Amino acid sequence: MSNEERYNSIKDEIKDGDICIWSDRTPLALGIQAFAGKGSHVGMFYWDDKRLMISEARTNVHPVPASQRLEKGNWCIRQDMVPRPNQLARMKDCWGKGYDYWSLVIRQPIFILSGGRWLQDKDSLGNNFYCSEYIAYCKQLDNWWSITPNYFLISDDYQTIM
Repeated sequence: MSNEERYNSIKDEIKDGDICIWSDRTPLALGIQAFAGKGSHVGMFYWDDKRLMISEARTNVHPVPASQRLEKGNWCIRQDMVPRPNQLARMKDCWGKGYDYWSLVIRQPIFILSGGRWLQDKDSLGNNFYCSEYIAYCKQLDNWWSITPNYFLISDDYQTIM
């Protein structure tokens, strides 16, 4: 089944706050997977009137039509089973913020390898985001700044629907 067929078969089941996780084969994605598990990128679905969108942190924090992001790549969709008030407001409040390359390529690997040592004042977090950090922030997860894409693949708070 093509990605377009997969997307069309599941589109109407997707709800605000559901998660899409990609496991791509680009050099950056493989580096992320080497440190953080199978998932390499994550975004959050929301409905803008009748158009399904994904909000994500890539080059910055921004929304994009879901059909455009799901055209290619290896992805799965997980439904959030926990009610999370204010997640869409938090999501939209972050649009336009920058991408946190520094945390992605330096802080997160050191955090993982050191067993939990974070190299930044946590009070200054939230100005820029990498993908999973952004989604965890929107969902108000504990220690949102330390969440990797793999968390959304293995957490019991989410159920795979595609």
